[in-house]
Amino acid sequence: MIKIDLIEPDDPAWRRWRAESASKTEELIKGGKPYHVTAYYKNKREQLFKAFHFKCVYCECSLRPGQIGDVEHFRPKGAVADLDFKTIYIDAAGKEAHPGYYWLVYDVSNLLPACQLCNESGLGGGKRERFPLLDEAKRAKAPGEEIHEEPALINPAAEDPYQHFVLCTETGTLGLRTPRAEACEKIFNLNREDLCIARWKAYWRTRANVKAVLNESLGDAQEYRRLMEELKDAKSGVSPFAMAARKALRDTRVALQDLFDVLLPLMD
Repeated sequence: MIKIDLIEPDDPAWRRWRAESASKTEELIKGGKPYHVTAYYKNKREQLFKAFHFKCVYCECSLRPGQIGDVEHFRPKGAVADLDFKTIYIDAAGKEAHPGYYWLVYDVSNLLPACQLCNESGLGGGKRERFPLLDEAKRAKAPGEEIHEEPALINPAAEDPYQHFVLCTETGTLGLRTPRAEACEKIFNLNREDLCIARWKAYWRTRANVKAVLNESLGDAQEYRRLMEELKDAKSGVSPFAMAARKALRDTRVALQDLFDVLLPLMD
């Protein structure tokens, strides 16, 4: 999980969709309950996925065209449950279930690309309608109140998850530094075996690429450029499992600095 800055397409079709979405959002807010939500937001599924580098925002696996992936609502649109799938109620008597954050159903800032394991059916149960808060007393019950919430889950499009996790380079597992990291791990099962293997491979492949770049800097110019592009994709976050690749770049930088401190004086 890494911070991803949404870069919206600068084209007329996208701008029209944003304007229509804003209009529909106003209708939902004014109309209140009951309300009707369509799959209109999915019309821009491919463009949304492209803006996030065709990756699941939670586990960083690839969502290339043709592969299964969901347009996920960070704040659930139709119902809300806690970390253990218990329904959230908005009245003291526990009779009126939370209606969901229906006013955000078309809000681009609430739409994220996610794989089906993270969103629906992973070993951790998938996110589905779960949206736990650090302080349930701050739960939004009406439009606008969500700004006071403190989500237990991390939205990679709004904040940097870096401080919450630590990568083990020997196993590819994510260490959990905070309660929010623990909530993400429970819901998305971020340490499932396939992800650990992929992160481990991404880390060591990146380190190998750095070594190859140093070698090819004095040799094959074409291969040098190819390797540099792959390293740049890792740094920018375009590559799957970029968190692991970025750590490899940081670790390699330390090793190279130590080497150059010894080597450069010998070249004077």
